[in-house]
Formats: sequence, C-alpha cells, structure tokens
Amino acid sequence: MRHVVWRMLPIVLGGALLLIALLSSPPVMVGAMPPLNITETSTAEPPTRTPTNTPVVPPTNTPTNTPVVPPTNTPTNTPVVPPTNTPVVPPTSTPVIPPTDTPTPAVPPDSPGARPDLVLNKSVSPAVARVGDQVVYTLTLSNAGGAPAVDVTIDDPLPAFLRLIDASASSGAAQIAGNRVTVVVPVVAPGEVVTITIRAEVVAEPLPPDNRNVAVARSGTTEITTDNNTSSATVLPPVPDLTLAKSVSPAVARIGDQVVYTLTIGNIGGAPATDITLTDTLPSSLRLLGVTTTAGTASASGNQVTVAAPSLAPGETIVVQVTAQVVAPLVAPNNVNTASVRTSDREITTDNNASSVTLGSPPVSLPQTAGNPVRPFLSLIGLALVIIGLGTLLQRRSYR
Repeated sequence: MRHVVWRMLPIVLGGALLLIALLSSPPVMVGAMPPLNITETSTAEPPTRTPTNTPVVPPTNTPTNTPVVPPTNTPTNTPVVPPTNTPVVPPTSTPVIPPTDTPTPAVPPDSPGARPDLVLNKSVSPAVARVGDQVVYTLTLSNAGGAPAVDVTIDDPLPAFLRLIDASASSGAAQIAGNRVTVVVPVVAPGEVVTITIRAEVVAEPLPPDNRNVAVARSGTTEITTDNNTSSATVLPPVPDLTLAKSVSPAVARIGDQVVYTLTIGNIGGAPATDITLTDTLPSSLRLLGVTTTAGTASASGNQVTVAAPSLAPGETIVVQVTAQVVAPLVAPNNVNTASVRTSDREITTDNNASSVTLGSPPVSLPQTAGNPVRPFLSLIGLALVIIGLGTLLQRRSYR
C-alpha cells in the first residue's frame, strides 16, 4: 500500500500544477451560436377563381306625387313694455395722497464705500533724452473712493541722472529738498484730482536700472486699497537696445518629427539699431530644412542660420522661423538650441541679446509581455509528473 501511495504522488502533484496553470490563464469567452434563419416554402398550388356572370337589372323610374302644403299666416300681438328711468349716480372724488420723502440710508462707516481710494499716475516728456536735455514729469492724483482722504502726501525722489529744477501742485504745498519733491494736501475729496508738475535736467546718461523714477502717495485715512498708490516713468537714452526671444513647437519630438523654432528680435531702446545680425546654430540632433524672416535676408550653411537686417526702429520687431527635422536622439546637450543677435551700434545693454530653448523627447515605455510567463512552465512540469506517475503504475502492473 505504501508503494502505491508513493507512485500516485507524481500524478497528484502533476494534476495540481496543471490545475494551477489552468486557473492562472485568462477566461475564454465563448460566444453563443446565432439562431438559424429557416425560411418555410409552401408547395400548395394557389386556388383558381371561376368567373360568374350575374345579370344586371336596370333601375325602374316610378314617379311620386307629393302634395305641397301652403304656409299659414297667424298674426301675433306682442305687448310693448315702456322704458324705465334709472337714476344716475354721481362719481365720487378719490383724495390724492401726497408722496412721502424716504430718507436715504447712510453708508456704514466700516463699509468700503465710506473709505477713500487714492490713484496715482505718472508720465514723462520727452521719454528719450540725452545729457543737457530737460524733462517734465506729470503726476495725477485722484480719489476714487467714497470718502475724503485726509493728510495726503506725495513723495517723489528723483534718480541721480537728474537735477531738480522746480515743482508745483494744483492743490496743497510742494516742498523741495535736494532731489526730492514732497507735496502735502490736507484733504482730497472723492472725485477730486490733484496735478503735480516736476521739471528736471538730465545730467548723466539715463541707463537702466537707474533711469526709472518712482513716486508714492500716502493718506492718513485707511483706504480701500493701496495697490494703486505707486507709479513710475522711465527716461531712455538715444541708444538702441535689442532683445531676443525664442520658442519651439512642438516642445516634445521624436526621431523623424519636424519642429519649428520662432525667434523674435525687438528694440526697446530709444534709437534705431543698424546692421543687425542674427545667428542660430542648430544642434547635431537636428537637420535644417528651411528658414524665413519678416525683414532682411536669411541664409543657411549646414546647420547654421544667419539673418541680416539693415535697421530696426524702437518698438518694431523681426520674426524669424527655422524649420528642422529630428535625426538623432534628443540627449543633452544636443537638445538645446541657442541663438544670439547683435548690432554695430552701442546698446543700452547686451544682457538680453541671446536666447535658448530645449527640445524634449517623449518618455520611453517598456514593452509589455503578453500573458502569464509562469503558466507554460507549470503546465510542462505538471504534465511531466503525470506522465512519470502513469508510467510507473503501468510498469508495476506489468510486473505483476
């Protein structure tokens, strides 16, 4: 008996492994068989119709004499009812009630409408000046709130490139101390506007960041907001200042995709820029396809793009588009594209003459294996154990 149990053990283990492999496999959905469409055909012959001849009986015309009864006129006497006199009721007069004056509720003292709101605006003329020129700053202070502003002070310290000449105010008193102007207004009513004029001389070249003049307004009364109490104005020298901004679309690409770089050249200075040159060398992971520009001429040599423009006035821009194709993996530093612009003129600053952009690549996804890789091994081992067990039992019986 013990030998039989040991010989049955491989069969039991193999069956268990086969069962585990079967349970680990995904269920198979068996679809139902569609019903059969059976069309019944009839073999019976259609019945035949035998025509019958029915004689037609002609209608008979029998005249009928109907006596006419003459109408009878019976006179009727209707009595006449005399009219009745209805007395007229005189109209009643409705008294007119005079309107009552409804007092307007006062604004609570803690509501925003009961607070002042100072607004300060500042401008300068001319905005471009050289050493020896005079500039005029105009400050406009208004009260946009619902209550008077008390003890108002406007403080304006002039930058070092200016020399204060004089200052005046339409309300209050203007005080001068060195290069600082202070205007004190006792009360600024709602809707009231105070105008301040400051005249100064340019004694040094107005270069950033010292060419910006900032003024601040304060009140002794709590305001609705103080975000609009500060204003500034900038004086530029008669010198150009080129800027360069760069972007790419799409921002993520793979090998074979085409991308477009957009470069925008601007002049935020106070004079035209001449002899402008833009240089853009594409990384080795890209292949140049073409270039366009809204001004000047564009040329290409290998992966290098060059755009030349004769001049660029203040406030104007030049847009350059470079089209390329991804030919190699976008790995740093071969995914960074840097361009620069220059002019033959002296600029205010050259810190904003270069721009770069990085082209990204999509994330790498690992391939997924279909099915359960353990299931085939379990099936093979289980089947082998069953075969070994059956072979052992058959061999034992043959010996007997």
